[in-house]
Amino acid sequence: MTKVKAFNGVRPQKEMVEELMLHQFDHVILSKQKDIGDEAIRQRAELVGYDLQENPQLEYFLKVGIGYRNMIEEGGLIVDEKPAYYLFGINWENHWLYGIVGAVHYSDYWNDKVKKHEDTLEQNEAELVKITEAIDFNFNPVMLTYPDHEQLDHIVEQIALRKEAYSYFSEENVEHKIWIVNSDSEVAAIEKHFAEIPCTYIADGHHRIESGSIVAKKRNEKGNSPMEAPHNYFIAIHFPASQLRMYEFNRLVKDLGPYEVDEFLESLSHKFAISKVAEAYRPKEKFSYGMYLEKQWYKLDYLNTEHLSDDPVAQLDVSVLRREVMTGILGIMNFRSTSQVSFIDGVRGIDKLVQLVDKGDYKLAFTLCPARVEEMFAIANHHEAMPPKATCIEPKLKSGMISRLLS
Repeated sequence: MTKVKAFNGVRPQKEMVEELMLHQFDHVILSKQKDIGDEAIRQRAELVGYDLQENPQLEYFLKVGIGYRNMIEEGGLIVDEKPAYYLFGINWENHWLYGIVGAVHYSDYWNDKVKKHEDTLEQNEAELVKITEAIDFNFNPVMLTYPDHEQLDHIVEQIALRKEAYSYFSEENVEHKIWIVNSDSEVAAIEKHFAEIPCTYIADGHHRIESGSIVAKKRNEKGNSPMEAPHNYFIAIHFPASQLRMYEFNRLVKDLGPYEVDEFLESLSHKFAISKVAEAYRPKEKFSYGMYLEKQWYKLDYLNTEHLSDDPVAQLDVSVLRREVMTGILGIMNFRSTSQVSFIDGVRGIDKLVQLVDKGDYKLAFTLCPARVEEMFAIANHHEAMPPKATCIEPKLKSGMISRLLS
């Protein structure tokens, strides 16, 4: 069973929403809190154990944390007195998608009730731990998914018929709505039905949940920290699996290592059928790839699919590319820390890949077919992990619409 609880959310006054659509939450906070004194920053740094001479960049995030609390005290941010769930509706490509935001205990993550499917990057984890300690609040919900649940779907349908608390358009002109769900009967029903679901799956936010769990463990190790302490929870938006939209993360590679272009293509031809194509190639089928190299697009079809093992990770397109090309040809080994490979999500299209290669920032780019939600579930259920940046999942929330204090 999964434990998804109502919580006392922090949300903006309505007149602030337009600003949040145009600017990041931290920028909005500091634009309204310009007079945070040095003494307040010094005290906060001392409380979290930060030496600002060694880490001067953390002063910015300490200011954000102080400003956030000031805005709560001044009424710019509203703290709901009654615990609530929050229903988000997003009109994604002319189809309404609905997700329930609730608080999830990190014990569900530690005990594999919240399942991961993707490795994380150590550098990103470390940076997010520092930032979380400095600001001391959640403002960007992790995205979780679960097999569709008829009773939860019915509750969501009924709530969505009511007048929303917020209605707004994002900077990308995507329509959003939020409903506050705090009636005793609906809160009890939502908690009950989530408890009927054996586990949930991380769709987006592996770095956020891992770094948050590190913060929680550090605080718990200091002693006298109750299980229900705020830092032991994270906020998550829960979408049923049928409402996820999965996109690929395309790859950029800095150089060809010891290879000349002709040598690289020759090595590649032992593993892939290679054909030149006139236009940018965005694969629609598994084991097919696009490659952009020296102003030429290629279509690559993997030749050895019959030799793949039954392991769900080995069957992933990203795994084949990683094993056969990144490591097998280019010799890249440590994907958690390498600077040789960068990623651009498929939502942003292919033009950015071409631009970066043509500028000379990267030597080549690969486009991939998106993974399927069934692959994600299978890998998580096998307690395995996808390579970093294996999936890009939409819709994503604009940060700051629902947040929560950690202490």
